[in-house]
Amino acid sequence: MTPLQQKLEQLNLTTISRHLDQMLAEVTAENLSLAQTLEAIIDREIESRYQRSIERRFCSPVCQLSLPSTAFTLTITSPEFC
Repeated sequence: MTPLQQKLEQLNLTTISRHLDQMLAEVTAENLSLAQTLEAIIDREIESRYQRSIERRFCSPVCQLSLPSTAFTLTITSPEFC
């Protein structure tokens, strides 16, 4: 891990850290400006965080749905639900 990747990890920019070389190669091939490069890299981090938040909410091993207006609780323990 390079010093830059370590700093990205310290900032919790894990997607950027893990895919830095690939992302830099992509933006270099597209000949993007510095601002466009930063935007593309940050967009990828944001998208990754959004996807992980969806997975945490809906694809956990045990999902629970509680309906407050009734005494009914549904528990799904199958990971196939995701």
